[in-house]
Amino acid sequence: ARALANLAFCHEQNEQDIVKLAGLDPLLQLISLSPEIETQMESAAAIANLARNSENQRKIVETGFLVPLNSCMRSNNAELMRQAARCLANVSLNADNQKEMKEHGVAAPLIAALNSDSHDLQRLSAMALANLSMYEEMQVHLVNDGILKPINELLKSENEDIELQAARCLASLSQNENLKVQIARDVGIPHFIKMARNRPKEIQMLAAACLANLSSVKGAAASWS
Repeated sequence: ARALANLAFCHEQNEQDIVKLAGLDPLLQLISLSPEIETQMESAAAIANLARNSENQRKIVETGFLVPLNSCMRSNNAELMRQAARCLANVSLNADNQKEMKEHGVAAPLIAALNSDSHDLQRLSAMALANLSMYEEMQVHLVNDGILKPINELLKSENEDIELQAARCLASLSQNENLKVQIARDVGIPHFIKMARNRPKEIQMLAAACLANLSSVKGAAASWS
C-alpha cells in the first residue's frame, strides 16, 4: 500500500496506470479488512493520491471505497481520518459521485470532523463539504445534517485555508432559496460584511457572493446576528 501511495503521489501517468492494472481491488481489501491501523492509513493515502486524477474519481466510488472511507472517518486515529477526508475531498469533485456520497452518508462524519483539533483534518473535511455543497441536491441534506454551526465556527479560524473552505461552502449553500433565511439567521449578515471588508481578496469575494445571495431575504439587515 505504501509503495502504491508513493508511486501515485503527484505522478499523473502512474495514477492512471495503477488503476488500469487493477490496483484498486487489493487496496479495497486492505482498507476494508486489515486490522492494522498503519495498513489502513497507507491504503487510504494511496487511494487519496489516485483520486487526484479526475479519470479515477468515479472508478474509486464504483469500486466500493465509500463504505471503508466512511468507517475511517469515524476512527479515533486523526491521521487515518485525514487521509480518508483527503480522498473524499478528491472524489467529491466528480458530480457523478454525489448520489452515492449522499446515500452512504459521508456528510455526517465530515461535519463531525470540523470540530477536530487538527487544522489539516478541519481543512480537508471543509474542502470535501465545500465541494459537495456545489451540488443542489446535496445542499438541504448538508444543512439537515447540521453543517451550519461548525462551518460558521470555521469562519472565525485563524487559519486562512480553513476559513476559505468554510466561505466556499456558505457561498454555495446561500444560493439555495430554501436555505437563505436559515443561513442569514444562523450565520449572520454582519459576519459576512466584516469578512468582505477585512479578509484576503479570495475570501472577500466569497463573502460578497454570500451577501449577494442573501440580499433577497425579506428583512435581511446588518442588525441580524
